[in-house]
Amino acid sequence: GIRDLRMSRGLGDVYKTQVYAVVRYISENIFNIDSIGKMARELGYCDSYLSRVFKEKMGMTLQSYVTMKKMEKAVEMIEQGNFTITEIALKLSFESLQSFSKSFRRTVGVSPMEYRKEYFSKKKSE
Repeated sequence: GIRDLRMSRGLGDVYKTQVYAVVRYISENIFNIDSIGKMARELGYCDSYLSRVFKEKMGMTLQSYVTMKKMEKAVEMIEQGNFTITEIALKLSFESLQSFSKSFRRTVGVSPMEYRKEYFSKKKSE
């Protein structure tokens, strides 16, 4: 079908290259990403196109991937112990502490404060 035609023309490679560019961009700009639309424009794409291609290649939405990467960074920052939860939320471009905490709980399974408490009580007992 159409999909086979696309792949035979090498568009699969183009999509793969675009997705790698997005993944690299997210990794390098994790503290500056506040919207998918803005990120897409900075990369020279419309957000609906970029989101569709990303989901097709990665099997998850672009928004989910960005959130996952932000939460990985948040966990890392909590474990370093140099930042307050509020500072982490601000650095990762969340609109509010509440939206950060909600995303963190949804992704990690506990609130940022609970995670911090559990992490440092485990560290002490080691």
